[in-house]
Amino acid sequence: MESFKTQDCAEVEKFKDKITGIRDVLSRDHMKVVFFGRTSNGKSTVINSMLQDKILPSGLGHTTNCFLQVEGSDSSEAYLLTEDSNEPKNVESVLQLANALNSESLGESTLVRVFWPKDRCSLLRDDVVLVDRSEKQNQRREQWERLQFTQQQLQLLTEEAKQRIGQLVEQVEQQVAGALSEEIRRLELLVGEFERPFHPDPLVLGVYKRELHAYVERGLGCNLRARLSNTLQMSVESAQKEMIGRMSSLIPSEQQPQMLNVLPRHNFEVLYRLNCESLCCDFQEDLSFHFSFGLVNMIKFFTQYRKADPAVGGSYLNSMVRAIGWKVIAVAVGTYGALYLFERLTWTNRAKERCFKRQYVQHATRKLRLIVDLTSANCSHQVQQELSSTFARLGHVVDEVVNEMDSDIKKLDKEMAKMEEATTNARTLRNKAGYLMSELETFSQQYLQYDQ
Repeated sequence: MESFKTQDCAEVEKFKDKITGIRDVLSRDHMKVVFFGRTSNGKSTVINSMLQDKILPSGLGHTTNCFLQVEGSDSSEAYLLTEDSNEPKNVESVLQLANALNSESLGESTLVRVFWPKDRCSLLRDDVVLVDRSEKQNQRREQWERLQFTQQQLQLLTEEAKQRIGQLVEQVEQQVAGALSEEIRRLELLVGEFERPFHPDPLVLGVYKRELHAYVERGLGCNLRARLSNTLQMSVESAQKEMIGRMSSLIPSEQQPQMLNVLPRHNFEVLYRLNCESLCCDFQEDLSFHFSFGLVNMIKFFTQYRKADPAVGGSYLNSMVRAIGWKVIAVAVGTYGALYLFERLTWTNRAKERCFKRQYVQHATRKLRLIVDLTSANCSHQVQQELSSTFARLGHVVDEVVNEMDSDIKKLDKEMAKMEEATTNARTLRNKAGYLMSELETFSQQYLQYDQ
């Protein structure tokens, strides 16, 4: 009994599956028959023949530009509906709506539904839907032309972008070089504003130097950013927006928002790498006391005359002593000693700091002038990298679109190959059917004829 119940359950399940399949078939609204083929192969003509009326655009100078779906209607009058409106329209207007040569033609992906009375076409009574599709060959040609145009425009834009980036890089290099040279000339003011405890002790002086290096580097960087940041940022952003505008024209409108994601989320800023500590590491200060009217300077002054003409120099000194007198000379020597004593007493840490800063400015000025070209080239290279990376990301987006277009063309080629194969098979079957019909006709005439 248990095995018998199991068999019955299996049979019932099979019947249930069959009923479900039948129900699915019956629940379908239509059985759709789609006509594929090349341009002017007679797809619309076949449908018109099946409808027994010239409804779809066909014949010389007419071709279908959109999807035309013909389905049966219980109404006695034929009408059509478009995707943008639910208002029934006269069937005769389908010639204007679907004709590819008409200026009012719809888009290639637009579906026009033609409702044809079932009593005027027996085929539509079985819920058959006829779909006339636009030609694949035209779509393939349009995609190919669009692909070629996009690739050519991309090459032109690449050359223009290179020229634009080169001009901007040269402009930035000149601006940075001019601004840095101006800041170097004002270096004495910047160093004069540096305030730190100064002492000639080597340990304290080493810390003072490091802090002065960092202060000068930071001050020059801040001054350069204040002079150039806004100008450079506006130039870079303007070039980036110009690139986006030109590249966006190469891709469909629905993919253009992707271009905005290419821009960096932070504002572009040039980094000025001066590295004053390593640049001025060989600076050696001289904080020993040097009298302004020292014997070395005086000897140099007088030896110039002796080298020129010793006789003239000796006679000049003798005549000067006789003319001035020893008293005046004694007063001059006293004044000389007083000046020495004054300068020696005023040689404090403050005076040493001024001397140190003066020597540092002279040394740093010579060193910084050596790196003006290097720094300006470094800044222009940063601008070039920013713009080049932006253009590369934009080009990647366009390349993705080009790859999609190439993929679509390959898909169309495959579909066209399948259609060509189907057309060849249909032609073969038609020839076979014609041959069978002729054989049946011959057989009927020979063996099935009877006398009237």
